[in-house]
Amino acid sequence: MAFQQEEYRIQEEAVAWLKAERGYDERFSDLYQHGGARLDSVGLIGERVHMIEVKTQLRPNEVGHAEDKLAGTLTSIEDRSGDGAASVLRNVWDRKQVPLFVVLVGRSTPSGVDALKQMVQRRAAHDQVDVALWVWTGERVKTIWSSRPRKAPRVEATPLPSATPKRPNARQPTPSIDHYMSVAERVGCSEILVAALDAASSHGFKPRTTAKGITLYDGGKARLGLYPGESRAGELVVTVLASEVERAGELPLRDLGQGHFEWQRRGASKPELVVAVLAALSRA
Repeated sequence: MAFQQEEYRIQEEAVAWLKAERGYDERFSDLYQHGGARLDSVGLIGERVHMIEVKTQLRPNEVGHAEDKLAGTLTSIEDRSGDGAASVLRNVWDRKQVPLFVVLVGRSTPSGVDALKQMVQRRAAHDQVDVALWVWTGERVKTIWSSRPRKAPRVEATPLPSATPKRPNARQPTPSIDHYMSVAERVGCSEILVAALDAASSHGFKPRTTAKGITLYDGGKARLGLYPGESRAGELVVTVLASEVERAGELPLRDLGQGHFEWQRRGASKPELVVAVLAALSRA
């Protein structure tokens, strides 16, 4: 989980700098990957759309992941499918300028830069996007490499929607349980999530989805949070109140450190562990 925390830090700090120094108008953010979107941030600098994918470092395998994100997003824009990032892009891209796909990293390697250049060259005939590699130095965003600018396609321009202080993703519908099941399948922790929901039902807990995950309620009180978007293969991230841990006794979960406010983050690596936790909470 350490690399994810570093990604979150890079995104949070770099985007704050971009807003202050370059006037970045962020229209979509999937910070902490709660929405399971392909892109981490979408916004405008001037009238140009920027699509940002964040990595801790750029090596050849990370370039492959970034290419998958780019290809999937472009397909979603055209066929009007996909996640919140694609939906926002359809609204803000006026087609007057070629969008910029940015790989934002904490550090890069020569082999990673070479792989990125090869990716751009290979996709040049198919993608109407420019590509740039940015590094967050800890103090500012620095451009390491950018592709040769393309000419915008000759299409009738459509006006950009007026800027709004509200975050577009806040207006998106709350994700469904099916959505989080898909996220869990993609991450590799779906078996644990299914066991958690089944156990919750048997103990009378009521699931409610949020923009970040699934919260299990008992008598109107939040007892356990399930976060597939923050999880990894073979481990589901859950949150539990510190007071619940005291009442239920030590829980058989890996300690992932302090969460928000009084919530503690734990990792459930087996279905039977999260089942045991729910049984303990139901008795507490």
